[in-house]
Amino acid sequence: MTQTPAEFEQGHQRFMQTSNTTAHQGLLQDTLVPPIPLQVLGEAKGRFYTPDALARKCSRALFPRTTNQYGCVTLHSYHCYGEEGVPKTQGLLWVYGEQVRAMLDNVLRAE
Repeated sequence: MTQTPAEFEQGHQRFMQTSNTTAHQGLLQDTLVPPIPLQVLGEAKGRFYTPDALARKCSRALFPRTTNQYGCVTLHSYHCYGEEGVPKTQGLLWVYGEQVRAMLDNVLRAE
């Protein structure tokens, strides 16, 4: 629900603050007192990676593909429509969670 990367980052920080300071159902079920992640985990932090290391770790989610005559690409047995009018064009399928995005010429063409 944001328009710029800066707004996205600010929204993400607000979400993390709310998430880390609000009682969670899973912690209530485990009878942890208090059931608040920040207090359960303390000051535990995630791992930080350099952009190069992160790209290497996430590269398995990028699949180079060439569009067919209809602008479609295939990933396993799934056909993803990229864009009409770009036959035989090299692009990338980016799999993130349950989303698949088709990128051609570094432009998001389909999601």
